[in-house]
Amino acid sequence: MSATQLPIRLRNHHCYGELVREIRLSMLPGRWDKVDYTHMLMFVGSCTNLKLLDMNLCGNMRSSELVGLFLLCPSVCLSLEYLDICETGFSASAITRVLQLMPNLQHLDISDTDADDDLLVVVSQSNQKLTYLAVAGCINVSNMGIKAVVESCTKLEVVDIAECPFIDDYAFLEANNIKLEIDSERDSNGYMP
Repeated sequence: MSATQLPIRLRNHHCYGELVREIRLSMLPGRWDKVDYTHMLMFVGSCTNLKLLDMNLCGNMRSSELVGLFLLCPSVCLSLEYLDICETGFSASAITRVLQLMPNLQHLDISDTDADDDLLVVVSQSNQKLTYLAVAGCINVSNMGIKAVVESCTKLEVVDIAECPFIDDYAFLEANNIKLEIDSERDSNGYMP
């Protein structure tokens, strides 16, 4: 067994990480302190056919470690379709670098991160298979970044823009048949009461 293989026992058989398609850490208690780069390298490095990675609130990694993790795991970058890194504290530049490596993403949640319009322009160029994008709470995102994504990601169906103070062009999104998820203080037309 090589150092990158993660043995998994299924009934009476041993197999390896290439059979794992999903890693959902969002329900792991204390993940903000417990999950670090070493753990993620073991998980992601062993699961070469990973489709879904949910790292929601796993904030015990530095931005440079996030980039390093995916640079070391190119097969995961190509297989990944679902990525949730909301509330992780990664820098916009680190997220940008990682997303450039993931052309097959369909679901992306970068809510409550440092995401900005420049990052969304990269998303529009690198992640054109997106059907779902969440940028809730990203205060540096504006109409410009969202428009870039909508214009390039023609499969986009849902955008979560709750608590994004600089996004107010709801007519543009609705004209492109995008379902909006917005904060509860706004009405169905996107206006404040």
